[in-house]
Formats: sequence, structure tokens, C-alpha cells
Amino acid sequence: MALILLLEDDLPIAELIQYHLLRAGHTVELCHDGLTGLKRLRARAFDLVVLDLMLPGKGGLDVCRELRQTPGVQPVVLILTARAQEEELVLGYEVGADDYVKKPFSVRELLARIAGLLRFRDRQSESKPRALEAGPLEVDFASRCVRAGNEELRLTPMEYAMLLYLLLRPGEVVPRERLLNEVWGYTHSGCLRTVDTHVTRVRKKLGGAGADPDMLRTIFGVGYAFEPRADK
Repeated sequence: MALILLLEDDLPIAELIQYHLLRAGHTVELCHDGLTGLKRLRARAFDLVVLDLMLPGKGGLDVCRELRQTPGVQPVVLILTARAQEEELVLGYEVGADDYVKKPFSVRELLARIAGLLRFRDRQSESKPRALEAGPLEVDFASRCVRAGNEELRLTPMEYAMLLYLLLRPGEVVPRERLLNEVWGYTHSGCLRTVDTHVTRVRKKLGGAGADPDMLRTIFGVGYAFEPRADK
């Protein structure tokens, strides 16, 4: 079970979500404004934060952005949003969100999405070798740290999970639908932009660390493959 911070200023919605998360066995802290929520996230090691975008004090996007800039604080971030425009959802991923649920939502959908994110996070914590070398990248499983040379990649939990999924299958073409299902826990293909946006972000971070971004190769119309080039 997980320690979850619920950041939602609509009291009836917040209490409904809290009730069902508690019934599912999670420990839940409730907060109604962005400034207080960010302070709590920096003070305690939460596993996951359910984050509304429209918050008083500090909006959800700013909370997420500042959270991702805080060393050593990396909970899974699930955004709740009434904004349906694709560019706003992509902006959520750009500041470090791992997934989103649109309002109005069903409680069943929300709980399933949270369970899927936590399930994959827990699988990454299972016993593994201490480290993995994949082309120019080194992965330390204990710290969930990925390095390119002397540079550490500052990855969100789901960026790390997606990259690791590809690193463990070098040369294999992994369909976007499979990544969506295995990493995020989706059972349908209606949110493939989630995968594309995360790949774009990881490529940018690879380039920023001096590694070849194109080692995450796009197989057009299919998906992605990890193929480091010998001359890079």
C-alpha cells in the first residue's frame, strides 16, 4: 500500500477520493492549496501525489515543476484536470507529470490508474542485479539512478520506468501500445501521446547529458527500440 498526498481544493471531490483510497488500503493526506502541498511533498517521502491543476496559492503545474526540481523528491505524479485541450495535457508531461485523469472521472478509473502506476513502481523495486550497463548508460537499481558518463539523468518515476523497459530489451521493437499497457497500466490505446511525450522528454535529457538521443529509435507506425550506436 502507498502513502498518497491528495492535492484537491474541491472539498466534496477530495473527500470522495480520500474515502475510496482509504478503502483500498492506502494512507492518504489531504491538502487544499498548492503552497502547503509543495511543502508537505518536500518534507515527507510520498509514493504518489494526486494533483489537481486548479489550486489556490500555487497552481498544479507550478507545484509539479518545482517538485521535479527538488533533489531526492520523486513521487509518482497523477494530474486531475478539467482541461481537455491536448496542448495543456502535454504541458503537464513537460513539467514532469507521469499520468493524468480528466474530470469528470469515474472513481473506478481513477483507482485503476493509481493501482497501475504503483504496481509498475513496485515491480521496479523487486530484487535485481545491483547495476545494468546498456550501451553508454549505467543504471543503479537501488537508487534508480541512470547515468550517461559522469552525468546523471534527472528522470521522473515513469520516465525511468519507460527507459528501463526499453534498456532491458536492446534491439527489440516495442509497440507503443505495449509500453502504454506494461508501464502505465492502460488497457486501451487511446492515450498513445503519453508514450510519445515521455520518449521526447527522455531524448532531451539524454542529449543534455552528452549522450546520443537517437539511441531511442522511432520505428514509425509501430513504436520504439533501444539501439545505441557504436560510433556515438
